[in-house]
This record gives sequence, C-alpha cells and structure tokens, in this order.
Amino acid sequence: GPPGTGKTILAAATSNALRKGGEVETPAMFFNVKVSGVMSKFFGESSKIVSEIYGAARDNSPSVIFLDEFESLSGKRDNDDQSGAERRILSTILSELDGLSEKGRSDIFVLTIAATNRPWDIDEAVLSRFEKRILIPLPDPDTRKAILEILFMKRGFETTANLSDIVELCEGYSGREIERLCKEVTTRMIRDQNKDLPAVVDSGLHQARNFEVRVRPLSIDDWKAAAAGIAPGTSPEEMRRYLQWNDAVDA
Repeated sequence: GPPGTGKTILAAATSNALRKGGEVETPAMFFNVKVSGVMSKFFGESSKIVSEIYGAARDNSPSVIFLDEFESLSGKRDNDDQSGAERRILSTILSELDGLSEKGRSDIFVLTIAATNRPWDIDEAVLSRFEKRILIPLPDPDTRKAILEILFMKRGFETTANLSDIVELCEGYSGREIERLCKEVTTRMIRDQNKDLPAVVDSGLHQARNFEVRVRPLSIDDWKAAAAGIAPGTSPEEMRRYLQWNDAVDA
C-alpha cells in the first residue's frame, strides 16, 4: 500500500500476537529488515546477510521477518538493470520463502511479511510464494477519526472544531501525514501562546523549570492553516492504481 499507512506497525503487531511458550509467555522474535540497507557493495555479502537473518529467525522460533521496501530486492527478473548480486539475493529469498531450511522441522515457525509501495514492480515468481496479499489503503473516515482521537484528543489537547470537519480535512492523508498534522497544529499553537519561551530558555534552567506553558483550544482555522502546508503524498490516481492491481491479483 501507500507510504505511511502502518504496514510496519501491522507487522510488529503480528509478532506480538504470536507467543513463545515457557514459564512466561513472550512475543515472537521480530526482525525488522530494511531491504535497502541489506543491499551491499561487497560481492556475495547481501545474500549472506539474508541467510544469516533467516538462520537467526529459526534459532529464535517462532519469529517474524519483516522485509520493508521489498520491491528493491525482488524486482522483475527480466529487468536489464538487475545485477548479478541482486539475482543471487533474490534466489536466496526464494529458497527461504519455500522453507527449504525448515523441511521436516515441525518445531520451527518463521513467518515472512513483506511490505512494498510498488507491488506491480515485484516479480510474479516471488509474489506466488506469499499465501496472502493484503492491501493497506489510505485510512477511511472512521479510521482517520480513530487516529485523530489517539494522536490528539487523548493527549490532553482541546479543539472547538467538530471532529467530523477535521476528519474531512484529512481526506487523502496517510496515518503518518495525520500524525504530522497533529504535531504541526499543536506546535503552531504553543509557539503563538508562548512567544516569550525562547527568552525563558535562554535565561537558565531554573527559569525554564518554573515556566508554565500556555495552551488554548484549537479552532478549525488552526487546523486549516496547518493542513495547508501538508500535501497528501498519495494522489487519487496512485490510489486507484493500488486498487486496480489488488483487484487484478484477486481475480
């Protein structure tokens, strides 16, 4: 799905849902792998790193391996720009996804979750290794409302604007962009209400400790002013492309 929609958080929540047995149950081991960071300039190093990650995951079963920016590791295999090193990494990934190292081992459970902003760039042979393909879209009105309640309302701030108006203002935003909006609107308000704060900080630690930050309820104009500087990162055309790809895959 689009950037900022919570794919990493969803993967981490999956690892929390998988429990390790023992005297005290603990979440499954979570390996957060930024694929672009795995790509190495050194011959054979990247495929070795991938193998070591899966080896560590097997040693700490049950485990979840989250591969972010997956398209940079598993692009179309007929792509002329793909190097020999990238092809070796892809072969390593394919063998791991096939579970060759766990054959006959019922005591090992390694779940691979991959995330991508460009699913149409991923090789079909790699896609076929995944049992599920889940679209994480931009948040709908109910989800935007829930995000605003978590990031703003439950943190003690107040607003005179109707929550439904703020939800509408956030249409087209990802969860990350809604978070940015909440930070921007509160920061603007605090700066406006505490113009003397920089001078207080410069006067010393004692003065700063005794300074009481002034706040006020935020109006709809405050929200609009903050939103004016935050353009949605995903256009309606791009979102339609995600939906079309998802429908084609499901078909």
